[in-house]
Amino acid sequence: MTEETEQEKPTLYGEAALELWRRGRGVWNRWIDQHPGWDISFVAIDFSRKRDSEGNLSFSGYHFGNGNVDFSEANFGDGNVDFSEANFGDGNVDFFFANFGDGNLNFSEANFGNGNVNFSGTNFGNGNVGFSKANFGIGNVDFSEAIFGDGDASFSGATFGNGDVNFHGATFGVGVVQFVKTTFAEGNVNFSRTTFGTGDVYFNATNFGDGDVHFTGTNFGKCDVFFSHAIFGNGVVHFHAATFGNGFLDFSHTNFGNGDTHFTEATFGNSEVNFSHAIFGNGCKDFIATTFGNGYIVFSGVTFSNGDVKFSEASFGDGYVNFSYSAFGVGDVKFSEARFGDGEVDFSHTTFGDGDIDFTDTTLGNGDVNFSHTTFGKGGVNFVQTTFGVGDFYLDHATFENGDVDFSRVTFGKGYVDFSWTVFGNGEVDFSDADFSGSNLNFSGTKFVGLSFKPREVGSVHIIAESLSTKSRAVFAFPPSAETLKSLELAGASFDGAIFLSGKLGIIPDLRATRYSHQIDLSDLDVKLPRAWPTFGWPLKLSRVAEDSKDGAKLRRLKEISETNKDHQAALRFSADENRARRWIETAWLGSVLDMAFSFFCNYGQSILRPFLWLLAIFIGWAGIYKSIAASTLTAWWEGCGWAQAFILSASNSLPFLPQSRDLREDALKALYGTDPSLCIDILMIIQGILSFVFLFLIGLGLRNRFRL
Repeated sequence: MTEETEQEKPTLYGEAALELWRRGRGVWNRWIDQHPGWDISFVAIDFSRKRDSEGNLSFSGYHFGNGNVDFSEANFGDGNVDFSEANFGDGNVDFFFANFGDGNLNFSEANFGNGNVNFSGTNFGNGNVGFSKANFGIGNVDFSEAIFGDGDASFSGATFGNGDVNFHGATFGVGVVQFVKTTFAEGNVNFSRTTFGTGDVYFNATNFGDGDVHFTGTNFGKCDVFFSHAIFGNGVVHFHAATFGNGFLDFSHTNFGNGDTHFTEATFGNSEVNFSHAIFGNGCKDFIATTFGNGYIVFSGVTFSNGDVKFSEASFGDGYVNFSYSAFGVGDVKFSEARFGDGEVDFSHTTFGDGDIDFTDTTLGNGDVNFSHTTFGKGGVNFVQTTFGVGDFYLDHATFENGDVDFSRVTFGKGYVDFSWTVFGNGEVDFSDADFSGSNLNFSGTKFVGLSFKPREVGSVHIIAESLSTKSRAVFAFPPSAETLKSLELAGASFDGAIFLSGKLGIIPDLRATRYSHQIDLSDLDVKLPRAWPTFGWPLKLSRVAEDSKDGAKLRRLKEISETNKDHQAALRFSADENRARRWIETAWLGSVLDMAFSFFCNYGQSILRPFLWLLAIFIGWAGIYKSIAASTLTAWWEGCGWAQAFILSASNSLPFLPQSRDLREDALKALYGTDPSLCIDILMIIQGILSFVFLFLIGLGLRNRFRL
């Protein structure tokens, strides 16, 4: 019955339709009012010879009733075509493969009713095409594979109903394309594989409704593209593999709704890309493998809401990349394996939610990287194996919640690295195997719970950590390259857990005014006092002078800590270096000379071997002197018993406290010099006694220090 009704439905077509149209709008509309259900067919009609005297062709204000209207394969020729304010009813409207020439085409304020509208494969020629304020009903609208020429194309203010809208594979020429304040309802909107020319493209303030929106594989040409203040609904937004040219791209203040948003593998040109103050809903935000050009990339003030945000493997050019003042919701944020160029990268004042933040294996270029005043949520923050260039890295005044923060195997470039006044939460902060070979590092005022600072490389740089604080275990383990370190400043730091400080340093770390509640382990810390030969002056300085006048106070603090730990050997080392540091600076000239002697003969009481060898040298040397003087009076110095008596005299004089020393000394004197030794012998014996006493004392001091409990 349906088929019969469809077959019996009357159709106005061919010459009859043309004749009625020629009679004008009034006659046409009256006929339509009397025959509202008829189909209208202009299939394959050639309108190129049906134009008025001025070359125009008009259906403006024509009513087409509720039947189907078919202009398929019609040829409108060159010249203007006017369908403005035309009224199509509830039937389908079909311009499939219609051909419009080089004139302007006007569908402004046309009403297409609730049927399907089909412009697929239509050729719109090189004139302007206007659908401004046109109204489409609940049917599907199809412009797939349509070809727009070099004129402007405007759908501004148009309203599409709940059906799907399809521009798949459409081609726009060099004219401006406008969808400003266009409204799409609940149907899907498809611009996939569409090609835009060199004219600017405007989707400003467009409302895309709740259907899925596809710009997959779309080519936006070399023009400027504007989506500012556009509103996407709750459907999925696809810009996968879309290509944007070198024109300005504006997504500022765009609302992407709560559906997933995909820019995966999209390519942006070298002009500015602006997402400032855009709002992404609770869906996934996907920029995986996206390529940005060398222009400014602006995501400042963006609201990402809840849901994962993925920039993994994205490539940023050499322009300024700005995420400052953006807000990420609950969800993971991934920049793993992303590549940034040489422009500045700015995440300052950004707020991250409670998901994990992942910058694993990310490469930053030579511009500054700024995370200052950034707030991180409760998830982990991962910079594992990230590479920074020669620019500065700022993570100062940032706040971390309870997740672990991992900077292991990070390579910092030659820029300044600033963590000052940052507050880390209850998670562990790990710098294991990090490379600071060219970066000055600032931890001043930084608050940690746990800290593991075990870098792979530390170069000729400064590490400033004044007023740093930790609440639990902190480990500072320096690699062999730390011998070139220029400074390690921990003055005023506060440690509420065990502290382990180890490594071989070429400088004196500054722990003055530090506060600690647990032991500070310095047993594996080896420091070297930097000293240099002074310039010529008076009074003459006979040895090298400490390069930093504060090193004495720094070493005194290290000595105090070692004494508190009952680490006597470490305390001796630091005390010795303290004396060297004070020499010629705090110590007077004569005291400095005596200090040199103390250092030379026994290494400040740390050596037993040195004074013993000197005592042995005195014993043998004085024995030789005694024998050589005795040779002139008794016998040749290499003959007879003189040698035995000389050694006895030297030994008894070096060890006068032994009970037998006095008798042995008198017998040796008589054997060598008779009953009256000369004044010279007396002087030699006094000098030997004094020197022997000094070195015996130093031996005793060394033994005491070595075996002190």
